Amino acid sequence: MLNQLSNRTIIPKPQRPWSSTGVNVYKKVYEKSDAELKTHIEEVSVKFYGQPSKPLQTDTVLNLVNGRNTFLLAGTGFGKSQIAKLYYKMIPKSNRAVVLVLNPLDSLGDNQVYEKEQAGFTAINLTKLNFNEKVAEEISNGVYQFVYMRKKAAAILLRFQDIGIFRPCYGNLGGHLLFRNDKPILLLSATCRPIAIKAIKKSLKLNDESVDIFQGELTRPEIRIVRITMEKSLASSLDLIKVFPSSKDVANEDLVPTLVYSGSRNRTLTVLDVIDRARETPNASLDPQNTCVRRYHSCTGDLDKARCAEEFANQAFPIISATMALGLGQNWKRVRMVAHMGRGDPAQIAQMIGRCSRDGRKGLALLFVEKTRRSGKNTV
Repeated sequence: MLNQLSNRTIIPKPQRPWSSTGVNVYKKVYEKSDAELKTHIEEVSVKFYGQPSKPLQTDTVLNLVNGRNTFLLAGTGFGKSQIAKLYYKMIPKSNRAVVLVLNPLDSLGDNQVYEKEQAGFTAINLTKLNFNEKVAEEISNGVYQFVYMRKKAAAILLRFQDIGIFRPCYGNLGGHLLFRNDKPILLLSATCRPIAIKAIKKSLKLNDESVDIFQGELTRPEIRIVRITMEKSLASSLDLIKVFPSSKDVANEDLVPTLVYSGSRNRTLTVLDVIDRARETPNASLDPQNTCVRRYHSCTGDLDKARCAEEFANQAFPIISATMALGLGQNWKRVRMVAHMGRGDPAQIAQMIGRCSRDGRKGLALLFVEKTRRSGKNTV
């Protein structure tokens, strides 16, 4: 009899959180059923972004509105950054809500700030140079809707204990996240392994009951990956000559929009020279207004970096020779090809490859690798 009663017992679904003093979603959003809210999220996506949200994006935003911590695993190009913006649209502007984003790279924060500003949001990337009392007061007053911060900026605020549990590791954050007024945590990743997920949950003091994991498609079937064994040395980058046609055959504006990643700043300049040789335009790349290729690395000026990214997005030139300083947060839908020179971290290469075909069309990834790598497995 007890078993029969227990089988018939219906466990009530937890209600959406509502704070009497903190930030809440719109009252009409709070009162909607899950089915109605899904429809509303899709309508908001169409209104502001011109296309309906993907089912997994809708489910993730719904889970956040329900106050649940969410861990989304989806490949690059899925549209993970759009989820936070859709969730923010569920909150009244009068609340002056702030979304705090922890990211591994300053350049990634810069990319995301630019994207948010283009979408009509206010955002700031906190660094050691720009974080001061005035900026802190502006954040407290809700001037910035999105605040990006990496662990070095966090070190300014507290005695940082980086215990290196996962990469990127943010130290002992679990205790601080306990004081967030029941607001949900959104974790996004495209390359997280199960062992890393377990370590992240342990570090943030999240158990299986307190976080929901959504798994999307981690593969990008629209991207064709070609591994090319280099015939020339990596330092010379001469293998790139066979990738780009002569300017006599193809004009600059007709070239395939391409990102060429190199492992050092010097090699980005070498790539420019190689492309000049392939295009039969000697020293043309040294022109800062060149309409074929320009470079981007950590030592180029901030204004030059911003101009390079903006003009590439506006189709002023088709090719960028860059290091990892370019970051991995761009959402350039025009990129059709990515080339990577030399061997690298598989997780980073996967992110680089994900820069192309952001619009769903076909893309090409070229991985130029050496036959034998110095101090590699061939010498063990």
